[in-house]
Amino acid sequence: MNQPPPHPGNRPHRHAPHGRAAPHACCGFRSFRGPGPDRCVVIGDTPHDVAGAHAAGVACVGVASHNVNSAQLTEAKADWAIDSPEGGLPNEALE
Repeated sequence: MNQPPPHPGNRPHRHAPHGRAAPHACCGFRSFRGPGPDRCVVIGDTPHDVAGAHAAGVACVGVASHNVNSAQLTEAKADWAIDSPEGGLPNEALE
């Protein structure tokens, strides 16, 4: 099975500074898999996830959680914000 190469961003989320998503983690995965940022999407549940995705040049689907609602994710500039993953991702995020 193909594994991503070792990269400073490939570590558990709890080790990212201040619990934030590490933008270089998105970049490391993207460089391994090959698609450009226009073919990637990050799924996150905090404003920090949205910021990390955008810092890496990647769109973000914000999924509301018990701590953050979809309005807060929209305010954080998530490209799409949904209340629950049960309905699936927005079609536009999958194009």
